[in-house]
Amino acid sequence: MNNSLPLPLVSVVIPSYNSEQFVDAALSSAASQTWPKLEVVVVDDGSTDGTSKHYAKYDQLPNWRIYRLPRNRGARFAYNFGLMHVRGEYMMFLDADDILFPEYVEATMFKILADKADMGFSNLYVMEGHTPTDKTCYGKPRHPAFDYAFGGPENEFPQSHQALRELIVRSASIGPRAIYKTELFSMFGPEDHRLRISHDWLRHIQFVLGGAACVYNPEPLGYYRVHPNGNSQRDPVASGVDALKAINIVLSGEVGVLTAEERNAITGLWKNYRLMLFQALARSDMSTSQIVEWIVRQQI
Repeated sequence: MNNSLPLPLVSVVIPSYNSEQFVDAALSSAASQTWPKLEVVVVDDGSTDGTSKHYAKYDQLPNWRIYRLPRNRGARFAYNFGLMHVRGEYMMFLDADDILFPEYVEATMFKILADKADMGFSNLYVMEGHTPTDKTCYGKPRHPAFDYAFGGPENEFPQSHQALRELIVRSASIGPRAIYKTELFSMFGPEDHRLRISHDWLRHIQFVLGGAACVYNPEPLGYYRVHPNGNSQRDPVASGVDALKAINIVLSGEVGVLTAEERNAITGLWKNYRLMLFQALARSDMSTSQIVEWIVRQQI
């Protein structure tokens, strides 16, 4: 990387809804970033708890903008609203319940720029509620919540772009706190309006099928929080339905051309998610006929 080149502006978008118990840690972690050219765009999605009181000490900071939506529109809308208001050449989403270490943006950006990549992410520790752990999303020891993402706890997460592409297409949920060239969203569009939860996985599939190069930094530089109020933890059935819808969009060819091997892998993923959804429904009070009827109505 040529150190004489000016550093690009990075925009951090923080969507927030009723995140009173977590949001201050996320805001503070964004404010503490060591990357010298940074802006923060907060989108409050109509919070009705005490979330907004945490904005006061950041409202007047330079390069901070806080938007308060009059009513709740959902995570995808908040993501897209923030995306429309970024000014940076690069951007990232920071969910209101996650935390970045001060060097997260700097270390990830240096990896992206050094490798001339279009997107990249760093490993994260997992926090269970308010309790930090030494387990990570992608490294070792790996948190059990992430074992499914790429074939088990013993698999090493690759750092090269081509290996990452193959992994992403086969369903690996890459960096929840990835940094992207903002122009990728101009090229491929905003978050898909048909999805409530799996829009980020579809986004990564779309980007890599479109030729975007991705890099990974194995050093854990923040906390990804798992807690009962998270989208997938709160409603595993809705999460499963959303994942199947995203997979169907990919299999339709709408977001890019798949090789035969990739199509087979994603078809296998679809079967696995459908089985997990049936198992979740079987634990409910629904009869078998009601489950089948419900699945048909969901068009999955």
